[in-house]
Order: sequence, then structure tokens, then C-alpha cells
Amino acid sequence: MRALPFALLALALTLPACDDSSSGGGGDAAPVDAGGLFTDAEPDMAPDLDDGVQPDEGVITPDATPMDLGDLPDIAERDYGMMNPLPEICTNPPAPPVPTPIDPSPACGRGNTLRITDLRDPRCPEYERLPTQPPGRNVTLRGVVLGVFDDFNFALQDADGGPYSALFVYNQREVPLDNVRPGTVVEVRGQVIEFFTLTELILDEGGLEVLGDGPLPEPVVVANPERIATGGDLAEILESQLIELRGVRVVDTAPDCPRDFGMFLVEGGLRIDDENDFDYVAARGDMLETVRGVLHYSFDETKLFPRGAQDVTAVSCGGVPDKCEAEECSAPEGAAETGELVITEIQSNPRGEDTEREYVELYNPGPNAVNLDGYTVEDCAGHQAALGGRLNAGEYHVIARSRDRDVNGGVRADGGMGELFLPNGYGSVLVFKADRTLVDQVRYGPEMPWPAREPGQALILQSVDADNADGANWRAADQDYGDGGQGTPGRR
Repeated sequence: MRALPFALLALALTLPACDDSSSGGGGDAAPVDAGGLFTDAEPDMAPDLDDGVQPDEGVITPDATPMDLGDLPDIAERDYGMMNPLPEICTNPPAPPVPTPIDPSPACGRGNTLRITDLRDPRCPEYERLPTQPPGRNVTLRGVVLGVFDDFNFALQDADGGPYSALFVYNQREVPLDNVRPGTVVEVRGQVIEFFTLTELILDEGGLEVLGDGPLPEPVVVANPERIATGGDLAEILESQLIELRGVRVVDTAPDCPRDFGMFLVEGGLRIDDENDFDYVAARGDMLETVRGVLHYSFDETKLFPRGAQDVTAVSCGGVPDKCEAEECSAPEGAAETGELVITEIQSNPRGEDTEREYVELYNPGPNAVNLDGYTVEDCAGHQAALGGRLNAGEYHVIARSRDRDVNGGVRADGGMGELFLPNGYGSVLVFKADRTLVDQVRYGPEMPWPAREPGQALILQSVDADNADGANWRAADQDYGDGGQGTPGRR
């Protein structure tokens, strides 16, 4: 199994998104807007860190559906008993931590040899765009190991840290790493590529030399997980570095249903991946006192990879894991559908905040109006959105994260999405009547026959009469509807 990248960084700086087994390679940074925030446009352009990046204010934004704390007493009664109330941290979370400051000035050319920062920071003279597949750029680098994954691959960082100071080392020949552990100083030789936007060094045969053990750099403390989640303004510059979060809540334990990639979601939309098979079983509502891991990118998502059980300190708040077994989905694939409504558009990866800008479009193909009262839209994990009102023949009904067009990216929505969750990769959308009769369902994915999409592009059914279970009948949207991306919500 091909391991994923990880690395750590000791920053002294001020800068204030089945089998997920592929490794990835680092990516070019996104541009900075007038306010200093990294944007989604032109990912190959370098951010102007010299202009500064907005302070990590530590505000945990609603990038995932918040827990309804009003339900917790009942859960506590069931799981803890009346005499054992929930731990205080569950109902009184700690204040966000003080984040590690990040120096925005470039750290190019420090020392007599090529460093990871020189290679990755677009502002450095040694920087050059890397191939996306071998042969890559031949380099020799020296650094500190931050974590070992799958027994053969590891994250490596410049000893003094800083922005762009880490990368992932792919040990394709599976040379034993008996003397390599977090804190080990090594020299590596190999080819560097951009593997699906993750900077990765493919180790040459005989290209690893252990130089000794040194101090492990301190993790970068991030107050707001949203900033390092998929599309976050710090995700690229902190790629493959060791990150620490404190006092964050688990909001979804099955974000990829009906697939199961061994990940769960915390506030801010950040994924935590069980790449090293640590023992913690996440439950919705758990409070993570601390979680450390290497920041990695693969399968269109940025995620945190804890190195083991020691990196996760969790407090149970009485919740249970979300279901994520395909056979437990409320309807099997290929089940009979009544067809009163057709799922015609899915925006699972909008520009900006997913939890504010996702949407689903439904269409009434019949000759008569449909009373939507009692209908639900849901995923295979059981997250639901309630429908209501009347949908006339030949008209569309759009549900969105927010009905405010200034918030949702320009979508004219007819209703809300409730707890419905739309993963960027594999996902499920099912429509039911009040009596649980299946009306329609779609199981979308990132691979053929489903169309390839860039961030912001919605999935559009090419004809309302086409079989929407077949990915070949969908296309990537190419018409802007607003700041949220490209699509035609509520119209054709």
C-alpha cells in the first residue's frame, strides 16, 4: 500500500479536504487576495506571503453541522446514567489555543545545501515547477523525520521549520526503516514530483542515510481547523508538517458514506485519517482535547494523519459513530424508484465553505404537481434534509446549506439541507417519501464514468430523462452561478 505524506514544522513565525491508500505529491500554492487570504483560483500561482496572511483568530467556524447540545442530556442518561453527567468539556469547550505564529518572510538559501524550503517555496530562486510523474527533479536533502507511515514511508522537514519546509518521502522499494523514527536526522536522495498536488520525494535505491537522532520539532498549533482543511489558506504552506489541534469536536464519523476510508470529520471541515490504524474509534460529539498529525493531501482532500494512538486524546461525550456500511444504507443500489422527483444537480465541492455552499437540485418530471411535505433527502449515513411545499410539473427545487445568497455563493434556494452531507469524492443522495418509499437515488464518485471536476464545478445531469445512476450521463458544470462556483441551480 502506498503511504501518504506527513511532516512537521517548528515555526517561529507570524502568519496571522474502501481504500485510501495512494500517496500524493505537494502542490503549488494558491494566490492571495487583497486581504491576504489564499484563494481557490490559479493553484499554480504563489501566495504573496510578504503581504502577510490573516491572523489565525482561533474562531471555530461552522464548517460542519454543529452538535445539538440540547440532545446530549438524553444521550448522557442512556450512556452514563443519571448519576454520571457528561464531562464538563463536552458542554463547556475550552477557548481556542494560541496558534503558532508563522513568519511570512521567505527563508530561502539558508545554508550551503538545498533545503526543502528552497524546493517548495515559490518565492525562492531554486523553486521550479515539478513534474507530476517520474522522472522528477533529482535532489539530495537533509532533514528531520516527523512520522513514519505504513512502515516504509515518512514525512521529512527542514530542521528549522518554517513555511513550505516539509515533504513526503515515498519509499517505493520498501527499504526497511529499522533506525528511522520521529526525530531521526536523515539524508535522502531521489526524484521529487508533484503527485496530485502533494510534494513527494521518490527514494532512490540506496538513497537513505541515517545521520543520527535529534530533537523532534514542536508541532504547529492551529486554532482554527478550517484553515488547514481542504481549500484552507494554510493547507499548502503547512503541507506535510506536524500539526496540533486542541479542543475540537468530532462532527461526522462517516463523511464518505457509502464508502469507508477510515476517516472522521472535526469542526472546520478537517478530516482525520486512521492511516496508521490507531485504536481510537470516533463517535459523533466526542471532544478531542488534543490531536496531532502530519498534514497530508490525497483524493482531493486535505487531512491530518496521526502517527498513532499517542497523538489523540479524546473525551467521549455520549455520542455514537455514524453508520458507514453500504449494506446499511437505507436503500440498496439498484432498488426500485418511484421517480416523482429526479436528482439533477449536485454541488459537493463549491468554492469557499462547503458547509455554507453545497446544494442539491431536484426536478419534477411528471405531469402533476408533487406535495413535498414528508419527503426527505438523505445520504447513506442517515443525515437528512426535510422537504416541504409544492413542486409544480417541470419545475426545480433546490436545497442548500444556506438560503442566504450572500452566504451560499449565489444559489437561489427553496429549502435547507439540514444535516445532509456531500463528500467531495464518493457520496450518496437519496430521496424518500414520508412512508419511506424510495423516489430516486444517486451514488456519485470521483472516478470514471463520473466526470472529472475542478473545485467549484457542480455535477449536472445532462438530460432529465437520462438514467442518473450512470455517471456517464453527468457532466461537470461550466457556467458560473455566483461566487460558489459553476452550475445551474434551479434552471437549465
